[in-house]
Amino acid sequence: MDGVLSDIYGQFANYEYKDIGLIQSSKDLSGKLENEAFKNHDKYVNSKNFFYTASPIKDSIDVVEKLNSIYQIFIVSSATQFPLSLTEKNKSPGYNTGLAKVAVSFSADTFVVNQ
Repeated sequence: MDGVLSDIYGQFANYEYKDIGLIQSSKDLSGKLENEAFKNHDKYVNSKNFFYTASPIKDSIDVVEKLNSIYQIFIVSSATQFPLSLTEKNKSPGYNTGLAKVAVSFSADTFVVNQ
């Protein structure tokens, strides 16, 4: 889900700006893993509400709804290394409101598509 449905890079950038006043361009971030691109990556992903307040990527909910009209979409998690991730994503109004109609399990990084 991160970087596919949720704007996780935007969330990191917001946290980084509020935390240390740093603004990075897309060019600065290109080709880097999250933990390479953002100095305080571990601090942010372990901060309360980091995942809860992440914004959906533009049109991502609509795209999943369209796919779900053809396929049965399940969104499952592989982000167990971040303890707050699963709980916050399941409670997130930005995601759960829009995706509850199409997702049996709403959590993180992997789509499993069944016909």
